[in-house]
Amino acid sequence: MKRLFFILSVIILFPVGSFAQNGGNVEIFLIDAYVTPEAPHKFVLSFFTTDSVKSKVVINNKYEFTVSENFTEDHKTEIDFTGFGFDSAYVPFYILVTDKSGAESKSEDFELILPDKNLIQHREVASPFLQLCIGGVLFLMPSPGMSLHDETSRFTVSKEIPVITFYDEGYNYPSAYISLEYTYEFKAERKSYLRLGYNKIFPVNYIEYISPALKGYTDFKGNNGISAEISFGLFKFYKVYAVYFRYRYNYQPVEPFTKFHEISIGLFSSFFSINF
Repeated sequence: MKRLFFILSVIILFPVGSFAQNGGNVEIFLIDAYVTPEAPHKFVLSFFTTDSVKSKVVINNKYEFTVSENFTEDHKTEIDFTGFGFDSAYVPFYILVTDKSGAESKSEDFELILPDKNLIQHREVASPFLQLCIGGVLFLMPSPGMSLHDETSRFTVSKEIPVITFYDEGYNYPSAYISLEYTYEFKAERKSYLRLGYNKIFPVNYIEYISPALKGYTDFKGNNGISAEISFGLFKFYKVYAVYFRYRYNYQPVEPFTKFHEISIGLFSSFFSINF
């Protein structure tokens, strides 16, 4: 009864992105998955299943470790990462379970964020300068979009830079971040906008995340207002970027009253921000 009550509580309180449902008959509910920041770095993993199973974890499609040798519903382990070498700060892993009949079930793919660059294996690349250029171009690439007013629509370009990010243990993305954003609107009387805001990130199934945000904006000429927005992280790109689609509603609450909508698509990365 306690197990059933806990499962129902998780489903009710966290209906999206709080557990992993595999393609088999056993459901896997992830509790903790993170790498400890202090050396020796350990991968702390805990989860429970809806049936008594044996379990193991596969890390980076390369390393396989047994989690539970006996049939159980509660699974936990700590794996020492000393001597491991990864080629990225983002390490994929998945869980395999076997029930008493011998049937196997596989979880969805998860991802770890390594807290220490020393865990990343330094490899010789054909052109380090080219890699640096590609990363720089992607980071500086502006987001194209449209500004939708009552009777007109205009092309815009924006650049959002996460300044401060906040991480929770076991997540692929920051739990939240504070950002600065500059937007230029073509063929408009008021062309430039600067925004400062707070974004919350909720990882979900099937896409990367959903991120609501609240921001304040100014055009430096007296048009000051607030923006409410929501972004959908669609898929990963170039390992540390996520392609997103964003809708934003802008409103100036004092005279002259203005309101307009924006849609845009771009790349999100918190790689160069200050992390907490």
